[in-house]
Amino acid sequence: MAQEVLTHLKEHPDAWTRVDTILEFSQNMNTKYYGLQILENVIKTRWKILPRNQCDGIKKYVVGLIIKTSSDPACVEVRKFF
Repeated sequence: MAQEVLTHLKEHPDAWTRVDTILEFSQNMNTKYYGLQILENVIKTRWKILPRNQCDGIKKYVVGLIIKTSSDPACVEVRKFF
C-alpha cells in the first residue's frame, strides 16, 4: 500500500514541486532519498521543456541545499548518505 502511494506520487507530473517540502520537513532519510529521486527524474526528463524561471529556481534550490548541508559539520554527519 505505501509503495503504491509513493509510486503514484513519483509519477505525478507536479510531484517535483513538493520536493523542497519533503527534504525540509521529513525526518526519514528514505523519504528524503525518494524526494531526491523525484527531483532527479524531473531534471532528466523535463528539464528542456520547463520554463526557464522554474529551471533557475531548481538550480538555486539545489545550490542552497548543498551549501546548507555542507556548511554545518553536524548536518554533514547526520546526512552523509543524503
